[in-house]
Amino acid sequence: MTKDKSPMTKDKKHLFWLIGSLTFAVIYGSMAMQKAFKTAYVVQDDARQHVFWMQRFLDPELFPDDFITDYFQSVATGGYKALYQVMAGLGVEPFLFNKLLPLVLGLITTFYCFQLCLELLPVPFAGFAAAVLLNQSLWMGFDLVSATPRAFAYPLFVAFLYYWLQRRWLPLLISIGLMGGFYPTCVLLASGILFWQMLVSQKQKLNLDFLGLASLGLAVVVMLGYAMEPSAYGSLVSGAAAREMPEFLPGGRNYFFDDNPFLFWLTGSRSGWLPLLMPPLIWVGLCLPWLLQQKSRFPLAGMVTEKIRIFSAIIITSTGWFVLAHLLLFKLYLPSRFTNLSLRVVMALAAGMVTAIVWDKIWRAKKWLPLGWLLLGLLLLYPHLDSSFPRTSYRVIKDPTIYEFFQQQPKDILIASLSDAANNIPTFSGRKILVSREYGISYHQAYVQEFRQRATNLIAAQYTPDLTTVQNFIRKYGVDFWLLDRNAFTPEYLAENTWLQQYQPVAGEAVATLQGGVTPALASLQAGCTILNAGDYTIMAADCIMKGSSTESNASN
Repeated sequence: MTKDKSPMTKDKKHLFWLIGSLTFAVIYGSMAMQKAFKTAYVVQDDARQHVFWMQRFLDPELFPDDFITDYFQSVATGGYKALYQVMAGLGVEPFLFNKLLPLVLGLITTFYCFQLCLELLPVPFAGFAAAVLLNQSLWMGFDLVSATPRAFAYPLFVAFLYYWLQRRWLPLLISIGLMGGFYPTCVLLASGILFWQMLVSQKQKLNLDFLGLASLGLAVVVMLGYAMEPSAYGSLVSGAAAREMPEFLPGGRNYFFDDNPFLFWLTGSRSGWLPLLMPPLIWVGLCLPWLLQQKSRFPLAGMVTEKIRIFSAIIITSTGWFVLAHLLLFKLYLPSRFTNLSLRVVMALAAGMVTAIVWDKIWRAKKWLPLGWLLLGLLLLYPHLDSSFPRTSYRVIKDPTIYEFFQQQPKDILIASLSDAANNIPTFSGRKILVSREYGISYHQAYVQEFRQRATNLIAAQYTPDLTTVQNFIRKYGVDFWLLDRNAFTPEYLAENTWLQQYQPVAGEAVATLQGGVTPALASLQAGCTILNAGDYTIMAADCIMKGSSTESNASN
């Protein structure tokens, strides 16, 4: 590849492989969009938390005085809010924008990944291989497709690395500012990389340049601004407190801790060092250090620039923040967020370089060409052998009847439900819910405590045989409708639901009530107060329940 006899000029080769990289980004993004627009009722899993409240941009009367909505709006980053608000001002509905954005972010990430790789190994094919592998890695996870704040981490982080290696001060400072606006975790990574590289030069001497100091200074300012921003939801849950909370244990909504050290430290989605679900070929990147010691056997390895030292800075910095995040749970958010981002990028770049170096060797040797074509085939075709690729975690609603019903009700109604269907009500109906599993993720004490109290009270009210308790519950929270699953009053419904089982002792007491043959007051009024039966769901009117009598309830027992 170093002595290619092709008539292509250097610029044409660069453009050819860049277009090839962007083409694969479009292909993968389009495959995801096919799933996104399969029906009208499709939503990405994480978008249900991060985007639902943005419907207020189009209709400020939605979710009035809602505890859950106000919380998720308050924790959204400024840049993320602003982007969606601008698009809403242009008439683009938030959930539509959420489905379109991953393709755009993927293209930006691809462009900068390609350019960044050329800073490390100035061979366009290496940039192509790295960009394709990074795309595959991202579409095997759920960060990019979510179009939530962490989806912006990849294009901004890769752009930051590119501009830092190029020493282009204005776009570098802009990238740092944008990281602070969209995903502050990136600013911590960037500041660590800047600090490390300024202190450790080629000769291990102090190497402080103006650009580095200015960038580091901006990063510190951005971090301080974020850290000093007050929260109306109290302090963060401490690591010690979280270890005693069922929400953070296996089966809990915020599952973090695990007795298995391998799972906890290495592969845990929130606690582990390694990112999960990456294409197999990306692991060849581990061979890069060895190849760099074999330059006589692999000529292209000799073209790797000294900028490759950025890899050690990235790995050391991200691992350092990973360890610190574990020590300061959850003040730096989740430990895995530091290394998952950095390792996906580093591994893709390293694997792209290894692919190019090995392909060059094979091309020169000729006799190993079949192996080379196999390697190229694996690079391009592997994802298409996986029926689940791209992984999107889109939730598809087959029967929207209940959501259409709630959508027709007044905007200030409140729905009480333990059903999984409640997870989608804010998204598809734009109406308030008391609690649901989807919105049980938080690291602020005030929110966790209030959410737990609501869930506990709801379980108690749904399964108590005392109608007065049910009516007091409705009165306290202002419930308008009660959504039930068809099998809601069976012991198995509660006993097999890991989310509900974290609310003890009330969940256990409810199971015992059902197993004892006692009929809950709500069940006794179900026939008379049901206003809609739709498939596996029943909707009861709260005003009817309030008019019910204890005589009706007792008659069923």
